[in-house]
Amino acid sequence: MSRALSTSGRDVPSTGTPASADGWGIFGAPAGLGPAGPGLGLGLGLGLGLGLGLWESLSVTQELRFANAAFGVDDPKLPPALRAVRDRPVGAIGLGLQRQPAFTIALAHEPELLVLDEPTSGVGPLPRARLWDAVRAEADRGAGVLVTTHSMQEAQHCDRLVLMAHGRAVAEGTEKDIIGTTTACEVDTEQWSTAFEARDRASLPVALAGRRVRLADASPAVVRATLSAAGVVAESHELPATLEETVTVIDRAAAAHA
Repeated sequence: MSRALSTSGRDVPSTGTPASADGWGIFGAPAGLGPAGPGLGLGLGLGLGLGLGLWESLSVTQELRFANAAFGVDDPKLPPALRAVRDRPVGAIGLGLQRQPAFTIALAHEPELLVLDEPTSGVGPLPRARLWDAVRAEADRGAGVLVTTHSMQEAQHCDRLVLMAHGRAVAEGTEKDIIGTTTACEVDTEQWSTAFEARDRASLPVALAGRRVRLADASPAVVRATLSAAGVVAESHELPATLEETVTVIDRAAAAHA
């Protein structure tokens, strides 16, 4: 299983060596509790994982007022999608909508570090796009953004990536750095289902893009031989691999050495 640790905006160190028991630092300064606490005065965005840190018995409006009072900031404008459910309990509005008050709370105090875990899980296409626009705006403002995700589509929104597989970091850099020279062989054939099954039996990394079969890091000669043996008439082309295809290749290599 692969997972991406991604960052945007300000440099966010992924590891550190504490000089003492309380010597951990972020952005080169001691980590603290915020403006009222010791250290850097760091505002942390709420983690948006499968557990959102929301009180499900409070209404949406009450949730936002409570959180913003705790942070000492003014109540933000209610996102349009939440106006119709503003008086309903948070626990009754569904996971996709729940992420919107959680994200609004996370941004309201303009944190220096925003930590997001699977931020768009269960969110529809349009709210997902708006959420990523907001994340990018925070990064442009100067905030550090740390995202953990299994979705390579989410990872592609980030400037730098660290890929983890089988408990180890196996690749890091920009999307372009990680893909490097990895290629995929795309097969165009009317017998696409037969071609897919033939590749699957040959234990080659295979995926469908519409009705085209794509094989990551596969030799065109091997692909043609496998297709011919299965009686498939097809055209094949070698193309740059996608990030997701590259991750599949990296994951298979990591599993072989685990």
